[in-house]
Amino acid sequence: MRSRDIDRVLALCGKHLQVAKSPNSEVESLLAIAIPVRMHAELELFVKNEFEEAALSMGWSRERARDLFRGMLSGQLPDGLSLLGGDRKTSFDARASGQQRTVSFCSNVIGNRHHVARGPGARVTVQEVGSFCKEGHTALDWFREALSPSCA
Repeated sequence: MRSRDIDRVLALCGKHLQVAKSPNSEVESLLAIAIPVRMHAELELFVKNEFEEAALSMGWSRERARDLFRGMLSGQLPDGLSLLGGDRKTSFDARASGQQRTVSFCSNVIGNRHHVARGPGARVTVQEVGSFCKEGHTALDWFREALSPSCA
């Protein structure tokens, strides 16, 4: 699952830093904070919609699906799949085997959202955020696959 909006933001930030000739500056540090916050908002909406759709298709109430989704956000993304039963977590884990960097993208964006938004600043560059983002979206595809009825 690629995000056109995040890709656009990354390109715009990269272009700005290039034109302003300000790599490794305070401006880049602020941009490297803003991008993960934006990524979190998009990731949370994607996961919420996919999770709710799967839960509703199983006959759950919307309220129960939302409560479990909120609980999932405080943990690791793959662990939330086990809440729906079936082979969902096993399916995700099989795809993710040996791809820890990719899986950690989602978990880090979810787990560190408050630290990133309110912390002392980013310790990465905009280019590093972009590379991690592009690689990590694969985990969202695995998440969507694991929520499919074939894994129930």
